[in-house]
Amino acid sequence: MVTRVTARNVRAFMMCAAVIAASGLTACQPAPPPPGQDPVIIAAGAFAPEFSQEPLATRLRAEGFDVYIYVVPTPLDGIEETAPSLATFIQGVLDSTGATKVDIVNHSQSGLLTRHVIKYLGMANKIDTVVSLSGLHHGSALASLPPLLGVPDCLGVEICVQLESGSDYLTALNSPTEAIGNIHYVNIGSVADVLAVPYDNNFMYGTGDITNVLVQSQCPLRLPGHLAMIVNGTVASGVIDGLKRQPITLDCFA
Repeated sequence: MVTRVTARNVRAFMMCAAVIAASGLTACQPAPPPPGQDPVIIAAGAFAPEFSQEPLATRLRAEGFDVYIYVVPTPLDGIEETAPSLATFIQGVLDSTGATKVDIVNHSQSGLLTRHVIKYLGMANKIDTVVSLSGLHHGSALASLPPLLGVPDCLGVEICVQLESGSDYLTALNSPTEAIGNIHYVNIGSVADVLAVPYDNNFMYGTGDITNVLVQSQCPLRLPGHLAMIVNGTVASGVIDGLKRQPITLDCFA
């Protein structure tokens, strides 16, 4: 279960307690988020500890968002094996907050985990906005290097096999459409990303509510790499715009 104490829920509990005293009710439900604002889950990349997500979480909290952090428990396993943990985390946030939907900001491997729970695990109606930072939607050419070097099947590391561009997993995930339902998708990438290559593999294509943003298209001198995407201030400004469903206007000096 996900537990998060916020001032809003404390106030709601006190009000509910007063009602109980006056009317004899026996239970209080968590207060839903303010109208138009969903709880935000930051889904970390592979091997990233929870504290590494705090710079972005702090920026989002300063904007009034209620933030929760998901850490990938089994980063070397296949996406379909790890994704149920994210689905469980999402449901826990919904249950603990009383919200009907969440927004997700994901990084790297969690971009695919997010899309997996949407397509295969019944989360399409429980997610409102998805902001992906170097989300690996079409894999990475780096994952294709082991076979080229004579290393078969990535030495049995399933996630490596799945991240090969054009892999069976990615082909199925991206067919027949990449965007699903009424979800608002924002994808932010950087030419300086040398792990998810080419950089436009981090974008989504086809029909649906999709916005792709290349950092250097607005801020040519900002060059965050793959790992820095989650802590970079300019990227964070785009995340905030995406969560607010505003046009993405990056703050090049953040």
